[in-house]
Order: sequence, then C-alpha cells, then structure tokens
Amino acid sequence: MTTPSQPPQPIPPAPAKQSGGGCLKGCLIVTLVVVVLLIGGTILALTAGRAYVARHLPEWEARYPALALLSLRDQFATQGSPIATDGRQAGANDKALLPADVAVHPSPHTETYNISPDQVTAFQRVAGPASEVLADLRAAWEANDWSLQDEREVADAPVLIWQKGDRTCRLEMLPAGRDTEVFIRCSVTPKSD
Repeated sequence: MTTPSQPPQPIPPAPAKQSGGGCLKGCLIVTLVVVVLLIGGTILALTAGRAYVARHLPEWEARYPALALLSLRDQFATQGSPIATDGRQAGANDKALLPADVAVHPSPHTETYNISPDQVTAFQRVAGPASEVLADLRAAWEANDWSLQDEREVADAPVLIWQKGDRTCRLEMLPAGRDTEVFIRCSVTPKSD
C-alpha cells in the first residue's frame, strides 16, 4: 500500500531582523561628523583666518569707517609693538594733509588716506616686490629722522615700527602678485594751514 503523499508544508517566513538601533547609529554618526567639522573649521579660522584679518584690517579700516565700531584692531592687530588703539577717527582722504615727515611711496597705483587730528592711516598699492618697496620706504623714513624701534615678519610680511619723539608709526608691506600693498598707521599731528 502506498501512503498518501502529504501536501507540502509551507515554509514559514523568516523572522524580521531587528535593527540594532540603525536610526540611533546613523544619527550619532551624522552628529559626530558635524562636531568634527565644526572643531576643524574653528581651528582653521583661528589660525589662518586670524592672520588674514590682521593683514587686511588697515585697508578695510581705510575703506569702511564703520569697522571701527567692531574694535577689530584690538582683537586681531596685536602682533608687533602696540600703537594706541583708541579707535579709528574720522578724517580726510587728502594726501596734502599728510605730515611732511611721514613718508609714503611716491608712485602708487592706488592710494587712500584717513588723516585726522592725531592719526594717519594710509593704504597704497605699489608696483614691485615687497623687498624693493621696503628698501625705498626704509631710506625715506631714515632720511626723515625716524628711528626704527622694531622690525619683524608677521605672516611672511615685513612690519616696521618707527618712532620720532612721542609719535609712532607702523608700516606693513604685503606681497600682492607683482605688486606690494603698503599699510601705514601713525599717531601724528597733521599739518595746519
């Protein structure tokens, strides 16, 4: 006798896999990536960004007077010998008011000035490498009887601090392609008519 064949038994479905906190793991990974990027960005901003702001601050102050309200000079331009930072004073963009003993390059491509009762701020863009512009300005300042108080490099840019009596001037020269940007900030008294 033959045994009747039994109907095939259905294969039970495989039990659903329980995720071991997949959403939680994904959220933690995304959070970790964001935290690492924030920390890395902060470190980069404090190292490279600080030098960039300090290097460009005199030009920005000359072009945008409202920056004086932010006190950026106190926060970023503390490298080198200090100059009184009582804030930027409104002044005239008139080279004729420049005191005779404050030397600037004689043939800049671009220049702007801010001359107030006790401060002079100047920006010039000059053709030529920083070493040549530095040599020309050094000779001019020495010829005007200023004494060099400090000389250093800040972010690969020469910075010179000159003094004459109770007046102090800071000169910075930054390479800009084939040109050199010159920033001058002095505590001086402008010429009177």
